[in-house]
This record gives sequence, structure tokens and C-alpha cells, in this order.
Amino acid sequence: MSRRRTSLSSSTSSASRSVEATPSPLKSGRRIRSRVVNALDSAVRGRADNDNVLIPVRFLSFLKDKFEVLESEALSAVGSRVDEEDDTILDDTIQDLEVRSTLRQTFSSRNTLHQPMKQQKHRTRRTSAESLHLVRQVLKQQRDKKHLHHDVGDFIALVWHLCVRRGGASADPEVSPGGTGVNSLSEAKFQEVLEAYTNLTDWGLDVLSLRRIFGGARGSELVFVVLAAVHKLKLGSVLVCFEGGDTLWSMYAKLGNYVWTIADTYLDNPYHNVAHAADVTQTCLAILCGGGLATVLSPEQQFAFLLAACIHDAGHVGVSNTFLIAVQHPLAVRYNDFSPLEQLHCATGFECLAEPACGFLDIFKKRQPEAYADMRRLVIQLVLGTDMKHHFKHVAALKKVVESKGPDPEDAGSSSGGGSAGENRPVSFSDFADNEDDFVLVLKECIHAADISNPAKPWPVCKFWTDCVIKEFYNQGDRERSLQMPISHGMDRENPIPLPKFQIGFIQALVMPL
Repeated sequence: MSRRRTSLSSSTSSASRSVEATPSPLKSGRRIRSRVVNALDSAVRGRADNDNVLIPVRFLSFLKDKFEVLESEALSAVGSRVDEEDDTILDDTIQDLEVRSTLRQTFSSRNTLHQPMKQQKHRTRRTSAESLHLVRQVLKQQRDKKHLHHDVGDFIALVWHLCVRRGGASADPEVSPGGTGVNSLSEAKFQEVLEAYTNLTDWGLDVLSLRRIFGGARGSELVFVVLAAVHKLKLGSVLVCFEGGDTLWSMYAKLGNYVWTIADTYLDNPYHNVAHAADVTQTCLAILCGGGLATVLSPEQQFAFLLAACIHDAGHVGVSNTFLIAVQHPLAVRYNDFSPLEQLHCATGFECLAEPACGFLDIFKKRQPEAYADMRRLVIQLVLGTDMKHHFKHVAALKKVVESKGPDPEDAGSSSGGGSAGENRPVSFSDFADNEDDFVLVLKECIHAADISNPAKPWPVCKFWTDCVIKEFYNQGDRERSLQMPISHGMDRENPIPLPKFQIGFIQALVMPL
């Protein structure tokens, strides 16, 4: 009896010391806890099996209950600190409240710490780092589903700020007051801008719908198209010579200032206005992405192509070169009757670039002066090429070049149908890459095609721009009549050509050959 009492006393004393000395279970692990609980359980079972044991069962049960209380308090204290850390990570990472709540319910340590032990048996509490990793995985999956670049959210916030900065959107009830980041957007408005960004390469996009997104601010459509195009094509890093970080975002801000300045140079003409510039630039982006042109152009050439589209009608006065030369307008005098409008567009574009707040190419110009000179030369060539007087000459030259890229005569003679060399042969942009003159000619015709592409767009877009150009033609005809000049073809309001006949002639003579 004495020996048995001593053994049990020793066991109880050991269990008591274990309770007092046991550190936090999260630090010591489950092994210590299991040993203590097993020792207490063994003591309780021993009292039931041996009625002559003198240690009361209530005392043993008290020790076991006390241990469980201490353990629970330790777990709660540590768990609350971990929960606060996990919640901070979730709050900093997730903006959407519903997503954050779902992730907290799924990944937070709170769910595992306070569950019954039977449910915890095969589960391990996730650490803060693991929770953050899982959050990032969820976000990455969402971005992969939408095929978005990792920084597209930051870019959407920036482009929103740049496009609405001149007002127009302040009356929009969906815009939160204050702030310049994502938080200044409602979720609905953010998704609307994101959808516009995603669909920007679609053929036949109505660019005036972009202006409505930004509260009707005139010129916002051009700012959005240019910035989004640069971001989509990943040209920003090239323009800042791969410095990245704040330098990259500063470049976007200066580029936004530049495009706003260019937008201000566009007059409120019925057709040659800032919306037309946005339409042509967006069409050029569609040709770059959907037509495969981007695959054969360097990043510098891609940007020159977009920049030329952006400025190709900057400062347009609403009448043709023929009219300006006939009346000896100051522009015609200044540029010696040689494409006075197109000369004006080029000069305006580079004059705006010289303003300090618009110097988005300063780093590129300083570090790569030769590449900048090549870019400038290409922009000038493309803009001057939009003069309609070059249309038939350039189309004939392009046709000759395309025919020269046909198969060898032997291959052509052996082909079915006995067609001439190059007939029915698909020609790609890469076929022109080996000759600089041919390549520049192709780029000129691409931007010229975008400039007169409205008849190839969906009917609502086509009809809208047709009405605009007819109105501008009639305005010029009115001025010619007031000056007792011969009225240009199709511009006589009093003796109009039926619109269907006029458009069919335009399509057959100018659009279809391209």
C-alpha cells in the first residue's frame, strides 16, 4: 500500500510540475501536452482500478481541468495576436470586402484554434506567411483568368486619375470624393474602366463611349487610348530605358500631360477633332495587335506609329490643303504649299513635347539620342504620308511592292490557275522588313488606312463619322461660295450628291484598294 501510494504521489507530483513549467503549447508542441494529459488520465484510471489508492479522484480531475483551462488561455492569447497579424495582411492585400471575408473564414488561424480537439487532430494552423501566400495565389488565379498584367489595377487607378483630372467626372455619383488611387473609384466604375482597357483592341470600337466613362471630359478618350496602348504593348519600360519603379509611373503622368496638351490643339471641327484622333489611334492599335504588325516592329517603332496617329491632325483648321493654298493662308505661306496641314500637325506634336511638364521622352532622348532621332524621323514620315494627295501614288507603289514579294515565276507557272506572280498570295508584314523604304511605305499606308477606315467599321460608327465629315465638307463649301471660289466636289450644300452615291464612290476609289 505504501509503495503504491508513493508511486502515485510521484506521478501526481510530476504532473503538477509539468503544469507549472509547461510553456505555451504553440512553442512546445503537442508532445508535451500529450504527455501531461496521458499522465493525468493514467492517474484517474488508476484510482478507478484500485479502490485502495488514497489520492482523491476529485484532486486528479482538478489538476486535469486546471491544465486545460491554462492551455485554453495560452492558446487564446497567442491566437489573438496571430489573428491580428493575419487580419492585417488580409486588409492590406484585399480591397474587396466580400473576398476578404471569405479568405479570412478560410485561412485565418481563428477557425482552427477554437475548434474542438477532435476536429483539430488532422489540421495544422496556417502561419501568417502561409496565409499571405494563399492570398497571393487566389489573386494570381483571378488575374490569370482575366489575362491581366500584374500591375493593371495600379494602372487603371492612374489612368482614371489622369483622364478625369480636368473635371467632368466630379458630378458622377459613382466617383468617391478625394483620393487619386483605386479608392477614389467605385467598384462599378473600376470594372467599367477595366472592361474598356480589355476591349481596346477591338475593331470598330466607339471611342465616344470612352469619353462617357470619364464623365464627358473632352480629350479624355485620346488620353485613355494612348496610355492604355503604351501599357498594353509594354512600351513604358522602353521609354524610360528600363529604370522602372517611380520613374515609370512618372513617365505615364508626363505622357498624360502631353496627350492632354495635344488634345487641346484639336479644334472643335465636325470631323477633324480630338475624337477622330482617338479613333485613328485606337484603329492603329487594333492593326498592331490584331493585324500582327507589332510582331515585326521594334518597341520604338510601335510607339512612333502610335504617336503619329495621336498627332496626325493636331491643329487641323477644318478645311483642306487645296483650300489653304488657294487662298494663300498663312499656313500655306509658311510651309511653301507643301502639305501645310500635315506640316502643322508634325510641328505641333513636337512643340508640345518640348514643354517641361510633357517631357515623357526626356530620359529616352538623353540616353539613346540616335534611337530618338530615328523615332522622330519615322513620326514625321508617317504624318506627312496622311496627306490625301499621296493616296494614289502610294497605293500604286504598294501594289508594285506586294507583287514583287510573290513567288518565283516557275512556282507561279506551276500553280493552279496559271495566275501571275504574286496573285492570290498572302503577304505578311515580315515580307517588307528587309527593305527600309518598303517598310516605311507599308507603315504609311497602315496609318492612312486607319485614317479613312470608317466605312469598314460597324454601321453605327460608320454612319456617325460619315455625317461628321459631310458636315465639315459643307462648311468648307460655304466658305468657298462666300469667297466666290469654285466649290469643291461633294462640298456643295445647295447641290448635294446623294449620300449613298457619294459614299459608294469614296469606298470604291479610296478604301477598297487599300
